Amino acid sequence: MATKSVALCLLSVMVFVLNRVDSRGLKQANINTVPELNINFYAGRWYEMFSDLIVKETFERNSYCTTATYGKISETNVTVFNSGRKGSPTGPASEISGYAYVADPAQPGQLKLQLTGTPLGDYWVIELGPVEDNEYQYAVVTEPLMLQLFILARDPQVFRQKYRDQVLEFVQKAGFNKFWNKPKETVQVPGCIYPPPPSGKVFFRI
Repeated sequence: MATKSVALCLLSVMVFVLNRVDSRGLKQANINTVPELNINFYAGRWYEMFSDLIVKETFERNSYCTTATYGKISETNVTVFNSGRKGSPTGPASEISGYAYVADPAQPGQLKLQLTGTPLGDYWVIELGPVEDNEYQYAVVTEPLMLQLFILARDPQVFRQKYRDQVLEFVQKAGFNKFWNKPKETVQVPGCIYPPPPSGKVFFRI
């Protein structure tokens, strides 16, 4: 059954992509990225609250407790460390690292992402939450075709209490409402085992 769902998902995505092909190649989705991105406020630990079916049936398949940690290199460059657990909140760790950078200073929300052993990709920030304690409180990330969706939060409890409904409304209106790209919740529970926080900083505890 799982294999069938993956096949149907990939077939639907292929149809979607083919419909976006013209004589000049793939057409980008009509979506705006944030006009300003302060790397100082973006750096640190993020907890993935939602991603979409494509993400969950491919590189995050059977993943739990997914996090992303960014370290500032410069005003336009960050290190990237993605981590999760396979099979259960206490399962084996699944980790990958790399870096991201702003390719065009006029488009600070459109980053290029290079993870170990993968092709160069796009990392588009399309929405940011308010800044508290010098940190954005949530972020919505996708790529030019809107095939992948990531909703990130600094603190899962705070996100659920204060921001969840408005962020889900935002992504629905932005076009993340197809069965393959609408948000699907990521498991973040008290039993999650997370990697140590960077720089000795104490992050939230569920």
